[in-house]
Amino acid sequence: MKKYNSYHSSVKICYALGIQNHLLPDNFTSTIKPSTAHYWKNDNPHKYLGSEFSTSINTNIDDLQIIYDEKVLQLKKMFITFCKVYLTILNFIGEKEFKAIIKKNRNTIVNLIESVSTTNHEKNLICKFLKITPHSFQTWKRYQNYYCEFSLINLCFKKVPQQISRNEIDVLKKIMNNKRFYHWSIASVWGLAFKQGKTSMSRGTWYRYSKILGLSKRRNQYKKKRKRISTRANIPNEI
Repeated sequence: MKKYNSYHSSVKICYALGIQNHLLPDNFTSTIKPSTAHYWKNDNPHKYLGSEFSTSINTNIDDLQIIYDEKVLQLKKMFITFCKVYLTILNFIGEKEFKAIIKKNRNTIVNLIESVSTTNHEKNLICKFLKITPHSFQTWKRYQNYYCEFSLINLCFKKVPQQISRNEIDVLKKIMNNKRFYHWSIASVWGLAFKQGKTSMSRGTWYRYSKILGLSKRRNQYKKKRKRISTRANIPNEI
């Protein structure tokens, strides 16, 4: 009885996608009969479940064909090494801390992205790599273009007029620096100012500007001295 060889499905997929020469060694492909290889190449993929994902798979496979090409072998090794270092950094300092570092140096990052990319697609790819959303990148660019040293949030009043007025900022500083309210929470101080009509800021904006001005430290730094008056009874059991 003639014995037939059984091949792994991944080998058949390589032939069906035409990448067997890139992923399989010659000493292995030479053992496969031409008729078998021809059958795999001409097999109808639509008869299999999941064939609707073939387009996206082919796109990724095209990238793999380029990566595994011998002409870019050295570049592939460098890229893999770079990816390993990148993942190691993320795992070591944490994704949250990585984003914080990027945000802290946002002006340098914006200049870097603008200098190394020419299209929006390239910029989006770099932003994705650096864990930056496209919206955040555009906001950082706007901050950089409209920078003003005289504004608390460093934005030009003419370009971005929807900012808190200087009068309201003075009110915030005056109330927050009042020793009478040092033992109050920031939310309570804002509530009083809002109730009295001294500010139109939202509570979140009040928090934000208090932090920028360095007024959001612990509110219990100052404690009002309590008057302690002792009393003495004139007779026993006197109430």
